[in-house]
Amino acid sequence: MSKFLYQLQDSLLKVPGIGPTTYLKLSKRGLATVGDLLRVYPTRYEDYSVDARIASLETDEKVTITAVVVKCKNTYTRKRGLTIQNLTVKDNTGELELTWFNQPFILKAFKVGLTYRFSGKVAAFRNRETLVVGEFELADNPKVSTGRIVPIYSEAYGVSSKFLRQKIEHLLSHLDRHSLPALSSSLSKKFGLLEEYEALSSLHLPKSHSALSRAQEHYLLNELLIIKLNHLRQAKKVAALTFPLLKILPQSKNQFVDQLPFMLTPSQSLVIKSITALFKAKEYFNHLLMGDVGSGKTVIISYLCYLMGLNGLKTLILVPTEALAEQHFETLTRFLSFSKTKVGILTSTQKSADISSAGVIIGTQALFYKTASLPPFGLLIIDEQHKFGVSDREKLLTKIAPLPHLLTVSATPIPRSLAQSLYGEITTSYLTDKPYKATVKTFLVKEEKREASYRWVEKTIREERVQAFVICASVEAKETPSANEIKAVKAEYQKLVARFPNLSIGAIYSKHPQKAKILAAFRRKELDILVSTSLIEVGIDIPEANLMIIENAERFGLSQLHQMRGRIGRREQQAYCLLFSSGQNPDTQSRLHILETTFDALTIAQKDLELRGPGDLMGTQQHGFSFITLKSLLDEKLTAKVNALAKNFLLNTPL
Repeated sequence: MSKFLYQLQDSLLKVPGIGPTTYLKLSKRGLATVGDLLRVYPTRYEDYSVDARIASLETDEKVTITAVVVKCKNTYTRKRGLTIQNLTVKDNTGELELTWFNQPFILKAFKVGLTYRFSGKVAAFRNRETLVVGEFELADNPKVSTGRIVPIYSEAYGVSSKFLRQKIEHLLSHLDRHSLPALSSSLSKKFGLLEEYEALSSLHLPKSHSALSRAQEHYLLNELLIIKLNHLRQAKKVAALTFPLLKILPQSKNQFVDQLPFMLTPSQSLVIKSITALFKAKEYFNHLLMGDVGSGKTVIISYLCYLMGLNGLKTLILVPTEALAEQHFETLTRFLSFSKTKVGILTSTQKSADISSAGVIIGTQALFYKTASLPPFGLLIIDEQHKFGVSDREKLLTKIAPLPHLLTVSATPIPRSLAQSLYGEITTSYLTDKPYKATVKTFLVKEEKREASYRWVEKTIREERVQAFVICASVEAKETPSANEIKAVKAEYQKLVARFPNLSIGAIYSKHPQKAKILAAFRRKELDILVSTSLIEVGIDIPEANLMIIENAERFGLSQLHQMRGRIGRREQQAYCLLFSSGQNPDTQSRLHILETTFDALTIAQKDLELRGPGDLMGTQQHGFSFITLKSLLDEKLTAKVNALAKNFLLNTPL
């Protein structure tokens, strides 16, 4: 009888140990086939490849020992709810006591007299060396979780890392290799790519660090190649489509600038000049505008809307929140009041009366469902573009014909080479200065200083007649994000009302029925403190708000924290941001301390990328593992290799 071999499309129900209940759990998380499971990449590795003897253990070493179980003991202590599990093991050099706490079930996994492999980190306990066991398995079994470089998987799939490791090892040893995709041998050899089975095996069960490194490079190249090919496909589509050509009159720029109630900053002038030149080139306009919070990006947006209006073309502006839509509606109406361009707004809760005659329409995700009834546009502007998924942006573009020019706007500056890697061959510009000299002193506050901080906040609000934001992070729980958000805001609001009985306090969250009314009251200074979620990071411009408290700051990225504190310090007066964090991890504290000394958005964004990866910037939720790092995106040699690989690939597989 021939050996059964799995195909990539086979259901996971065929895999021993995966019954209907487990299958349902996995399939709800996108894992239904053998191929799906093999694409669950490890998030990290533990190197347990060093074999050691009990007598030679050294503190802080990661090792594997092979030993016989001599004795099992479960101890109930006087401390309520605390039990201790002890396992005595021995090899030919000595004995060792292994300890677990509150895991009485663990002893059922062992049988006195049998030999096991134990992997973990050596630690000192009561003046003796012990092993903090990470993994164990019978010595007669294959080395899957011990005695090797062990992959660790995310447990977000509802099963343990060990379960995934065992099932993936089983699949790899019973897989039909012919079912795997294959590149030509000449292409593999030329670019250092591996055969797919070798790459999968080296990634999931690496025999050495060099083999693991080669597998990771293989999948990094694959991932970057997919991005590159997608960019080329988009470029090909653009080349085949028509787009509006603009007539730029010499006086256009001056007409707009001269009527502004303020002087442009040097960088605003340069950006307007460069954008005008791009339109004069009569090429498709695909531009990324970057600038720190408060750098005046809305002025640039207004100028582009004005240019479109002069050419008889409409502009569609997509924003992530109703608050930002309302803010833009007010600002653009003011900036464009001298022209014939009307501004309209379209969100899930409101629609301006003259939406059909508006030259500029500002809207939220409601636009995804309303575009069928809207006229063609000359320009699509996506503000705070990282808040939208890549697929969302493409979906909206496909609904608008002919192809509109495209401006994406971000308050998170990134290097040009990185921007091209993320968004394709686009032009970029930066707003590097601000129209006001704002500084926001930022402090990471210890919990024991909270009450003193509250006293200072109350005193500052009363004496300096300023307002304060208090920002909440949704607490991770089983509730939906919106329910979670509401719970976090309500709890903080109730706490602050009790603590500050003499101050006027309001609270909002994304689905709050009275959100617009409460925001308006805050603008009119009828409220001293506004409790909110991170929705205030975009679109809310209240000059009198000069204080900010951010709770659970560790749950936000550095760039997001920087954007939120950019909401204050807008009236030439010293502003203050207090970061409270429940995370005691030294790495967490070190990360947050960056904001105390760094105010440059580009530096913060780069640091955030190093720590969090490019997922947020790309507007994608990285559920799975990505091999792309900031270092790889900025690697010019790697970029050249990907471009060459794409070129060679297209010789055999046209787009």
